[in-house]
Amino acid sequence: MLETYPVLPLLAQDADSSNAPAPPPSADVAPPPAGSESQPLGSPGSTAPGATGNTAERPPSLFDGGLMFILLGFMVLMIVFSISSGRKEKKRKQELLASLSKGQKVQTAGGVLGTVTDVRDHEVVVKVDENSNTRIRFAKSAIAAVVDEK
Repeated sequence: MLETYPVLPLLAQDADSSNAPAPPPSADVAPPPAGSESQPLGSPGSTAPGATGNTAERPPSLFDGGLMFILLGFMVLMIVFSISSGRKEKKRKQELLASLSKGQKVQTAGGVLGTVTDVRDHEVVVKVDENSNTRIRFAKSAIAAVVDEK
């Protein structure tokens, strides 16, 4: 037969926590006199001998010590570099398309190799086969690179 036992949650409590309730006074112990300076250790405001205030340290947070500023600065640098590299690539592509001329060997984005025979406003005519004189029209934006065959 399977027996079940109630599960009690375990709570970790700090021994010198000031939020812990004081144990109820027992009948054997007399309360301290009103003018007395000594306080029981469990009462609020009391500290252990040699201690200066709250001894429990909280764990370091992401927002403490400037770590958050370092992470934010790193992210800003990454964004700036990615934007600037995108701008450089776009500018290089525009210069390449503007400098296309008749007779250059080019490669398209699809990998087709050929020689430019005609350049128009938004399209380029590329001769892909010398024997059959096959020519294909491409959009100018389809030209990926100028090939130097040396």
